[in-house]
Amino acid sequence: RHVDRLAPYLEKYKDVILCMQAGFIGSWGEWYYTSTFPFNPSKDEDFVLRWELVDHLLEVLPAERQLALRTPGYKMRYLRQRGYEPTPLTEAEAYQNTPKARLCGHNDCFVASSNDVGTYFSPDEKTFWAEDTKYTFMGGETCGECSYSNGENAIAQMERFHWTYLNRSYHTGVLNSWIQSGHMD
Repeated sequence: RHVDRLAPYLEKYKDVILCMQAGFIGSWGEWYYTSTFPFNPSKDEDFVLRWELVDHLLEVLPAERQLALRTPGYKMRYLRQRGYEPTPLTEAEAYQNTPKARLCGHNDCFVASSNDVGTYFSPDEKTFWAEDTKYTFMGGETCGECSYSNGENAIAQMERFHWTYLNRSYHTGVLNSWIQSGHMD
């Protein structure tokens, strides 16, 4: 019902919406820290409620807008469970009104560790998102300083994953280090 109540606003303001994060689950809408959905989903049946939410969001979100999932693994699993090939978008598949073309990514722990604090569980997921984001939006925020969050690596990772947007308010320690090292521009 909550998603249905958002539908008229999503339509009315679609001209200023870049994409929508598929939040709603967990403390920060990151699909974790939840008692309503399976907390650590691992089996296909653990994802049923999550996919119902994704399907409904794709229904109410204007067709020309993308819906961001928190990890590439979520998109790959969704595609497989919905009968799509869990492969990155191709140019021929891009920009269509299909779930495969409309599901993009958001990374809420960008360069906070070598796997972005659980964003990636395998090298295959990084390869998937590096290719898939050629045709979808990619964005998010940083969440902590480490040797991996240096400005040079951040730029390399943004280029690899075709970043579209970054929350410029969080994590200030990481963002300030990029300013100080001359990488923010």
